Amino acid sequence: MNGSAAPLVERKRRFLLLLSAVILVGMLGTTLLSFLVSRASIRDELAGSTLPLVGDTIYSEIQRDLLRPVFISSLMASNTFVHDWTLSGEQDPLRMVRYLEEVRTLSGAFTAFFVSDRTRRYYAADGVLKRVADTEPRDEWFFRVRRMNEPFEINVDPDLANGDALAVFVNYRVLDAGGDFLGAIGVGLSIDTLNRLIDSYGETYRRVVSFVDPQGEIRLGRADDADTRNLRQIDGLEALAERLAEVPYETALSYETAEGETLVDVRFIEELGWYLIVEQRVATVLGAVNRTFALNLAASVLIAAIVLLIAHRVLFLYHRDLEQSATTDPLTGTLNRAAFETIALRAFERTGPRRGGRRSDTLSMLFIDIDHFKRINDTYGHVVGDAAIRHCASTVAQALREQDTLCRWGGEEFCVLLEGCTASEAEAAGAHVRTAVEAAPLHDGGTSVSMTVSIGVGELHAGESLDRFLGRVDRALYAAKESGRNRVQLAGEEAFVRE
Repeated sequence: MNGSAAPLVERKRRFLLLLSAVILVGMLGTTLLSFLVSRASIRDELAGSTLPLVGDTIYSEIQRDLLRPVFISSLMASNTFVHDWTLSGEQDPLRMVRYLEEVRTLSGAFTAFFVSDRTRRYYAADGVLKRVADTEPRDEWFFRVRRMNEPFEINVDPDLANGDALAVFVNYRVLDAGGDFLGAIGVGLSIDTLNRLIDSYGETYRRVVSFVDPQGEIRLGRADDADTRNLRQIDGLEALAERLAEVPYETALSYETAEGETLVDVRFIEELGWYLIVEQRVATVLGAVNRTFALNLAASVLIAAIVLLIAHRVLFLYHRDLEQSATTDPLTGTLNRAAFETIALRAFERTGPRRGGRRSDTLSMLFIDIDHFKRINDTYGHVVGDAAIRHCASTVAQALREQDTLCRWGGEEFCVLLEGCTASEAEAAGAHVRTAVEAAPLHDGGTSVSMTVSIGVGELHAGESLDRFLGRVDRALYAAKESGRNRVQLAGEEAFVRE
């Protein structure tokens, strides 16, 4: 699979490099054009291009910071442990607390949480905080998530686990296999992330940046005006406060004060439910345009490089994870059935007949099934059952050659593709696998679970199709189980019609 993925990754890398070049050239060209225009057009350039560009950059940074926690929350919502633990009655709450603590540590999030719909318990990385109630105003978010159709939402709320510090939460719906609501799960980002953006752009561009709610209350920004917390208290912005809810997604405004004209860029950020407001006094730009051109040029290149570098890295990792999730079994980390069949078909092509009817190579296969797996589930529970499947997959992988291909075929059944192996060599490999599994019981806490496997073995016949080959090896596995289990059975030499 690595060989087939490499060209795709290379194409993505070339596309991102081309996109970077286009963005960099575009930014440099816009900055240079701004410098060359006359002083009479500076005001229009500032209102129509420069100021919105700052807003775009800040907005892009916010979107980037929210992309990773959304992805992490989606993985949490689909995690097998979360589903199994919830459906099994939420026994041992510390297991969920430890899981959330690990997510918080590995992701660098401000907080991680899970609220169960059945028990209404609010689990966090620091313990079980409370039980949510529909009569508690601060718990309204949970019942809103419970009712909504979208898979997740992003909102800003006080964080109960961190002294009610303001945080940006990703609230993801957790659904069972039947689509029933199990609870809400996700992570939270400290509001300091947004504060750092405001401070950085405020200092770099000498602009006033603030976040304002629909009522005109200043939620973030304007650190120099600590006593001014509403737009209605700012000369020139009273009118904006009165009609803020009527402002479209993005608009440019201006107002006059004793210090001259100030341009305002306003845009609504749906994820936060706030307005991003960026202000710039025209006189500041007019007086320093020549002196600041070089600095603005360097800053634009630096900011574009940082943003593109981060975007490239996030996109690369995101696509890599998507590709891996599409080919990997989430429980064992081995290949899934679809990926295995693709590899098997390619192996068939390499193993097909050459000129003169001679075969180019040999190809064999193992079908492996854990004996009496239902008994393990019934005796120890599904959590130990999942651990047994993972342990078996790990043991089998260690017993195979590096070039052999292992996949989870389904349930407690595995399939192994052995390229360059004859029937006798594959039978020996199966015996080695069987012995390794029998000699390596699962130790899960204080529980020790011994396991054995039954294995069907077969070598590909010339002209045999994949389905016929799989069926023949599967019948060998069935014969091994019928013959007493914990054994290796070589597939019979069955006749078939060449396809």
